[in-house]
Amino acid sequence: MTGLDCSVGPFLSGFMTGAVSGWVFGAAMFAGATLALLAGGQLRLSP
Repeated sequence: MTGLDCSVGPFLSGFMTGAVSGWVFGAAMFAGATLALLAGGQLRLSP
């Protein structure tokens, strides 16, 4: 896989091959997005 973003490429290439690293990377991205949304709500950064 070439030409993909620095976060989407590793996730998709690892996920499609069934590698554990793809699943761990996906879980870390999900956790980071969740924490960012929660922190944004607490700090009233959301419109």
